Amino acid sequence: MTPSGGWSGGSSIRRPPPRRDGERAPAMRAPPALGCQAARGRIASKAVDLVSPMRVIAGIHKGKRLRSDEGLQTRPTSDRLRETLFNILAPRISAAGFLDLCAGSGAVGIEALSRGAAQATFVEHSRRALVALVENLARCGIGDEAELVQRDALSAVKQFIQAKRRFDFIFCDPPYASPIYAPLLELLGAQPPLSEDGWLIVEHHAKRPVAETVGELRRFRAVQQGESTLSFFSFL
Repeated sequence: MTPSGGWSGGSSIRRPPPRRDGERAPAMRAPPALGCQAARGRIASKAVDLVSPMRVIAGIHKGKRLRSDEGLQTRPTSDRLRETLFNILAPRISAAGFLDLCAGSGAVGIEALSRGAAQATFVEHSRRALVALVENLARCGIGDEAELVQRDALSAVKQFIQAKRRFDFIFCDPPYASPIYAPLLELLGAQPPLSEDGWLIVEHHAKRPVAETVGELRRFRAVQQGESTLSFFSFL
């Protein structure tokens, strides 16, 4: 990714080889234009005031402090909710491909990598949020196993679908009042870029429940903590 441009229509995307039954998706590296190292050099040069309210909860990066920008219109997933999420994902996260949509400072995708995911793709439109995300990756020593995409979530998902990308987990956490919330869920349900046994996890306000079925996906579990709910979807 070049931080100023994200994907262009002509960007080449390497596709994984066909998978055998039961085999997880291999780690996918970003094309050279999307590499984390290039992003670090250009994004991290932007001076912003960051705060450090979060940490990696478990795994190889346990205890690492994560930075976020309190001036952004973002709502980081709390430590407690992340812990609940990954307690549920624990039996399946090893060697998985993880997509963190509306990633903010990257706490969820980084937690996935810390706990054994093979690869995480972070989609975030805000340049300021990417400053925090890139710093967090550097703090944890994360390199090629991370892919950064500076683009809005809706257009990024369309690109993944076109490129026939598949993920074992998709974590979707747009701002609760975002106008892309409904069309993003509709797109994810209509053409899910998921592996055959993959899960879509949607974080949403407890007072704004999502439908039991979204296109080809059905909700099989919901967990509420405070004002937030995690809804888990899989193929019908």
